[in-house]
Amino acid sequence: MCGIWASFHAPGAAAAFPILSEIFSEPLQSRGPDKTLVVEHPQCWLAFFRLAFHDLSPRGDQPMVFFEGVYTYYLLANGEIYNYRELVQTFSLPMQSKNDCEVIYRLYDYFERDFSRVLQHLDGEYAIVLVKLRGDTLLDVVAARDPYGVRPLFYGLDLDQQKVYLSSLARGIPYQETHPFPPGTWMHVDAQFHTEWYAYHDYPDDFFRTADTSRLCSLLIQAVDKRRTGERPMACLLSGGLDSSLVCAIMVKILGVQDLHTFSIGMEGSTDLVYAAEVARFLGTHHNVVHFTAQEGVDAVDHVIEACETWDITTIRASVGQYLLAKHISETTDFKAILNGDGADEVAMGYLYWYQAPTRLDAHLESVHRLQEIHLYDGLRVDRCLGRFGLEARVPYLDRAWVDFMLRTPIASRMPSTQRMEKHLIREAFATHYPGLLPDSVLWRKKEAFSDGVSSPQQSWFRILQTEMEKRVGDKDMETNPLGFPEVPPTKEAWYYQKKFKEIFGHKPLIPAYWLPRWSGEIREPSARVLSVYSSSSSTTPSSSLPVSVSPEIQHGESSSDPSKT
Repeated sequence: MCGIWASFHAPGAAAAFPILSEIFSEPLQSRGPDKTLVVEHPQCWLAFFRLAFHDLSPRGDQPMVFFEGVYTYYLLANGEIYNYRELVQTFSLPMQSKNDCEVIYRLYDYFERDFSRVLQHLDGEYAIVLVKLRGDTLLDVVAARDPYGVRPLFYGLDLDQQKVYLSSLARGIPYQETHPFPPGTWMHVDAQFHTEWYAYHDYPDDFFRTADTSRLCSLLIQAVDKRRTGERPMACLLSGGLDSSLVCAIMVKILGVQDLHTFSIGMEGSTDLVYAAEVARFLGTHHNVVHFTAQEGVDAVDHVIEACETWDITTIRASVGQYLLAKHISETTDFKAILNGDGADEVAMGYLYWYQAPTRLDAHLESVHRLQEIHLYDGLRVDRCLGRFGLEARVPYLDRAWVDFMLRTPIASRMPSTQRMEKHLIREAFATHYPGLLPDSVLWRKKEAFSDGVSSPQQSWFRILQTEMEKRVGDKDMETNPLGFPEVPPTKEAWYYQKKFKEIFGHKPLIPAYWLPRWSGEIREPSARVLSVYSSSSSTTPSSSLPVSVSPEIQHGESSSDPSKT
């Protein structure tokens, strides 16, 4: 987890921010607490805030600089390139450091400046800015973001004034028209500031005929294993739900990690804490529990809005626990890399509203849609909250190979129903191939959203927040629209979040709408605890019949391009 910032301008034009220390202050610098480095050039400023994992020596610092004849290249990359050693070996790339991100420039040179080919070979999460200069002249800029937007990047363009800004956080862009850099996309800016955009990542449009549960397990295990890289201490978040529990179980019982430290958070009566403790005892981890009161949670809300740069209701609710837990880890331990279970629900139809999908095709397209927007909502939670305290989030469920495999698996195997609970395919796969990996009570536990699970069913976290905001916001306030966006705040809680967002960020249009469950009628409340399916969905008991076949290999060549038939 690092912070990057770059500004580019025409010759003689003044940069919007003449003093870097006044731009970034604490939020961006906290993403890279180890070291801050700045490069100033007549046509660009580049800044890097480093949280070091690979090559802790100065050789691993950024911006990295490379000289090729009369040309100078600078590389900024907030990322983890998990296959960098393989790439170095495959293409015999010369390396001047042991920093994994150096491989980005080496591939760029190897492929003769074909940036699209570079991106196709990278396995990891990243936000990249690569600059080409000749003396005092800016010649080219290319920038890119990983396929699911795990690493943050924002941009601001003023092409009339020939200015371009790129930043890890939206607050680093000096314009109201600040936008999230689209995941799976790269941008090219030439010397005349002509800007072109290219998509390099596509979602699969064909499907396997059977669900290969063996392959599902092996790809997820590989996704967890590759995220153990780096030279800094590592730990896992453990909510007690299926997703984080499975990551911890893979670490301990399959990959053989010893002395694993796990972290949970909750209020008095939290349903998550009970299951998390059960998993920790089962796996023998060094388990750390953080308790917070309703008042401590409420007091953190403004900080969460600033850290996550959002006014979305469900994102803010879910991020409070994450924020307080990250603060605790940062202040009381030396851990820097934190594995977690985010992303599984979007990939594997884990949210309870998927029970109400009208058709298989609708269910699949909703999964793709949620992945395409995960960087705007659930993707903010771990990255921004952990990053705010100098920690790096590792997200195995957003591994590119695993996501691609899951989206090509027959829809009927992924879709929940009255006979098959949510994420049944994953549960059944590990129950079949790795029996005893987790207690059945956790392996078959019904989905509980993190924003709900931190509290008790009798005093839900979302009810606590609604009660507090009823005190803070008057009826007259509800006659106004703080941001002036088409998405009018539906509740006093929503109104307060928009108002606080405006105070910090102005009118930056960072999200298009509120995150809400689909196929749920006129419900405007994002908590799953208000859905009828919450009390009626299956839980904690495996199905007596297997709805999927167990095949040793994917049946390549027997795919279908028609999702309605899968």
